[in-house]
Parts: sequence; C-alpha cells; structure tokens
Amino acid sequence: MDDDLQRQLDEIKLIFIGELDAKLKTLLDNWQRVLEDASTPDIIANLHLISHSLVGSGATFGFDQLSTASRKLEQSIKPHAKEQIRLSPPIIKDIQPLVDAVHTEIQAITSSTIAAPEIQQTIETTPTLATDANIIYAVLKDNNLQQELQNQLTFYGIKISPFSCIESLSDTLNTLLPKAIIIETDQIEQIERLIEINSHRVPIIFLSQESHSLQHQIFAVRAGGIAYFKMPVDLFQVVDKLDSITDSKNQPAFKVLIIEDEVSLSQHYAVSLQSAGMLTCIVNNPCNAMNKIVEFMPDVILMDIYMPVCPGVELAKIIRQNDTFSGIPIMYLSTESDIIKKTEALSQGADDFLQKPIEPEHLILSVRSRAERYLTLRNLVIRDSLTGLLNHSHIKESIDFQAHSAERNKTPLCFAMIDIDHFKSVNDQYGHAMGDQVIKSLTHLLKQRLRKTDIIGRMGGEEFGVLFPNTEPQYAVSIIDDIRHAFSNIKHTHEGSTFTVSFSCGISKYPGFSNTSEFSDAADKALYYAKNKGRNQVHLAEKTRTPDNE
Repeated sequence: MDDDLQRQLDEIKLIFIGELDAKLKTLLDNWQRVLEDASTPDIIANLHLISHSLVGSGATFGFDQLSTASRKLEQSIKPHAKEQIRLSPPIIKDIQPLVDAVHTEIQAITSSTIAAPEIQQTIETTPTLATDANIIYAVLKDNNLQQELQNQLTFYGIKISPFSCIESLSDTLNTLLPKAIIIETDQIEQIERLIEINSHRVPIIFLSQESHSLQHQIFAVRAGGIAYFKMPVDLFQVVDKLDSITDSKNQPAFKVLIIEDEVSLSQHYAVSLQSAGMLTCIVNNPCNAMNKIVEFMPDVILMDIYMPVCPGVELAKIIRQNDTFSGIPIMYLSTESDIIKKTEALSQGADDFLQKPIEPEHLILSVRSRAERYLTLRNLVIRDSLTGLLNHSHIKESIDFQAHSAERNKTPLCFAMIDIDHFKSVNDQYGHAMGDQVIKSLTHLLKQRLRKTDIIGRMGGEEFGVLFPNTEPQYAVSIIDDIRHAFSNIKHTHEGSTFTVSFSCGISKYPGFSNTSEFSDAADKALYYAKNKGRNQVHLAEKTRTPDNE
C-alpha cells in the first residue's frame, strides 16, 4: 500500500473514532428503551443494525476487540430482531453484559490520545518517464520492411524510430517510452536481454524467420511480448495489434457505486478504489440508490446487506427488476459468516459476497475482476464483432441520447455517415477476407484520428456512423475530410499487388431538424448526394436538400 493511500485511510480512521461517541449514545439510548420495557420491534432492529455496523467498521479500522464485542452483541440480538417481539427479562439479563462490553471498548478507544501516524517522506523519488504514444521503436534487419511499415503507419499518425540493435534500446528506454517495440530476432539470448532492459513492460511485437518452440515464446512473453509473427509478416496484422494496445490503454475508468449506510466505511472503500484509478459514487441512504444508479450508470455495485429502511437483499431485487440494470454486478459487503445465509443472499440478485473486514488490495482485485468481466460481456452485446465499434442499434441509441443532451444544453451536435466506395468490387475482386481488412483499416484510422469524446459505430456492412458532441459542422467536415484523404492513400496488399480504396461521407447538424430521425436521415441523404457527385468526398447536409433536387 502506498504512503498516500495509507495517509487517507488513517484520516478516515480518525473520522470514525470521532463518530464513536455518537454511535455509543444511540446504542445506549435504544438499550435504555429496552430496560424501561418501552421497546418496539423497531428498537430491537436498530440495536441489531448498530451492533452489526460496529462489527464491520471496528475490524476494518483495526479495532478487533470492539469488533469481537459487537459481534457477540449482534449475534445475541439478531434472532429477536427477526421475531419482532419484545425481549423477556432473562434475555435482557443475558444481553446486558454484552452491551457493557461494547460500551467499555468504545470508551477505551475514544479516551485514548490517538494521533494520525506520521508518514515517512521518501527522500529519493523515481522520476516519471515520458511516454510518446505516436512513436514505435523498431529493430529490423530488413530496411525495406521498415520503410514499408513506416509508410503504412504514417497514415495512423505513428512514427518509427529505428535502432541498429537491441542493446542500443537500453538507454532510450530509460528516457522515453514508446507505444510499442517491434523486433526481428531469432536469438534466445537477445530475448533474455530484453527481459533485463524492458523493466517498464513496453509491449513488444516479435518478428521471426522461423517457427519456434513454446519455450522460445515463453521467454518472449516474459520480455513483454504481445505478438509473435513469422516472416514474411502481414503488415495489417501488425497495425491491428498496435491498435489493440491503444484500445486497452484508452479503456475508461471503472465506475463503482458504493451503497453503505456507514459513512466512514463507505469513504474507506471509495478511497481504496480511487487509489486504483476507479471512479466512485457513495450512497449512504439506500432510498436514494435507484436515482444514483440512473445518474452514475456504474460498472459494479458494492452494497451492504444490513441497512435501515431497505436491506441490501431487497434493494438488489428492485435493481434486478429494471432490465437496464439487470446485468450490473452486485457485490454484497457484510460481516455475515453463515454460508447458508450467504448463499441465500446470493441467490436473490447478487454476484459475489465480500466479507468485512476486507483489505484494500482484496477489494480492488475483486471489484476489478467483476468490472472487467461485466464490460467484456456487455461489449459482446453492444459492439460489432469485427471492428469493436458500437453496433447499429447502439449507435442509434447514442444519436437519441446525444440529441436530447444537445437540446438540453444548447450545444451543437454533428452526425457523419461514411460509406466505403465500390466496396462490392473489393469483395468480388480480392475476397471477403480482404474486404474485412479494408473495413478494419478504416476503423483504425477513425479511432486514431478522432477525439475520445466522439462516438464511432458500424452501421452495417461498409457503413460507419460518427457522432460529434458539442461540435460545429466546420470541424466535423474538416476532420472527416482529413481522414478521407489519409484512407484513400493507404495501400492494401493482396497476393503481391496493391490497391487503394476511398470513402464518401454525409454530415448533418443538430438542432436544425424536428426530430432525431430527420437528423440521421439528413446525413444519409447527404452521403448519397456525395456518391452521386462522384464519390471520395464529404458533403454537409442542408435541411431542405435531397439528392433528387440537386
């Protein structure tokens, strides 16, 4: 655990200690009602919730004796909280020492002088290395291959920095990290040297003249290898692999909704997850959970089981009744140790059960694995399998959502419809596999040249759609025209020969149309206007213009 995270957790621990007197007062007030024979089922339920919260929070913040005393109290009250009846005098007599024990532990904690531990400042700090995502280091024996690779990568905004040998990489890797390294080698000794010098785990693409053993490739993986191609290599495969590196690095941060009535505990979880680069949203009142889910759209929901008004199991059922949220992983947080009760809880809408107290490292790993799996499965539903872009139905949903947002915020929105020219001829002459490569090459260009805020989808076949939020049409036309020019100059190789392909595009602007259907139809009509005027061009729609009246 790094020093900054530890410092933040220590600060939250002090906040928890400061809240203990109020928790004790609530506990004793409720218990006094029991002693006065004025208790109600709600009072018994409150006692259970208070003792339950102290079990988890006490252990989480390192107060094991408080947690143990609270657990004994919780276990003694829990059966009666379920029965919803007043406690009999013999039961009260048995529980009184347990209440006293919790009282004693809280007083011992709050009466001690507890200061936040000092954090040692590191004298020597390791400088953060600069990374250039537009540079690739290459150690290639074949100069023609290097030149051909550079010619193709230029269109994607990537430059090759050549090196004469692996040893010459060593110093440069200590000053500037590239997007990736491409190396042509068959020598195991050179790969072993890469293991030593590639301490920053820059992705490496290996090119080899021969097919090597599994042991050979294991060493390559240890060096940072993400691909191992036999020569002669298909340059498109190399570009495809480089694009996958960009995709993995551009993944948005996981969003975690924390539903926990204990304020300090929820902050503890949030700080731990934020230290791993995740975005968090805290809900301390479960009655506000549904609104926050709609607003935040989390990738994972962390939720306590025992909460006032709306227990976690019941809230999970409510969440699962909404189809939009039915797939979001729900992870219970609880001190519950009974395997039967845990299994019952999981069967009613949750995906995992994390037992309090939970170490930050365990919490981070558990949440990350659930989020990754959820997003992987979700992408299978909303993304096109060939390109990884949004599929037709979800780009249509994005048009509706972005149009309403633009209308609400009074900002411009542009939509571009792109269609590859004479694509049927490509399939007929070079085969469908080559057609797929052409589609993927345009995908790479769009992802490389467009902004992260732009939304790209494959409408079907050779058609693509791009949404430009908060963008004037002049910019949209300009950037798409630049991409059009670059795409028309990419040389596609098939059986020793090369060919080029172009695309046409129509762009519309919102507002300016009465509804989103007119908005998207206008871009489609502008696209066909561009095709009728000779193809390989970008055309901006006008509200009254149609291909027939031009």
